[in-house]
Amino acid sequence: MAVVTRKSTQITNAEARPIIRNTSTQVEGEPVENVAYVNPQNGDSANSIYRLGRVRSGDRLAALQLANTAGTTCASNDFGLYDIEGGAVVNATLFAHAIDLTAARTTFTGLIPGSSGATLTIANSEQRIWELLGLAQDPFKEYDLAITANNNFTVSNVDVSVKWTVVR
Repeated sequence: MAVVTRKSTQITNAEARPIIRNTSTQVEGEPVENVAYVNPQNGDSANSIYRLGRVRSGDRLAALQLANTAGTTCASNDFGLYDIEGGAVVNATLFAHAIDLTAARTTFTGLIPGSSGATLTIANSEQRIWELLGLAQDPFKEYDLAITANNNFTVSNVDVSVKWTVVR
């Protein structure tokens, strides 16, 4: 064992010569909070998509929180991105994977980082959306943040509220 000093990206960049400017998503960026409500219904089948709101490719997702009423058959739901205007899936498990809605969450509960099977992890939590998607550069576009159901909903009126904060 040895005593070590390890530096974050912010410190490494600040000590570089010439200094490397940190992105606004890492240092002193503007947080933007969003909230959306969806109401899955009895008969919604597996692979149903609940589009919540828009995020930009240059955003860094700082928080993703969930509140819901109990839904006894809603055991597996993913949180990810789709192309806008009803477009195709980009990455259904980018932010969270197999989130269980069977138990009620009466207050907002954080989902990220660290959902098993999700692309966003503790280790890459500084990355912007385009970086999490593995793109070579920012495409400067918007995506729909969405929930994808992995099983059928067989109960009515499951209230789902999602709050997310991005940094720009």
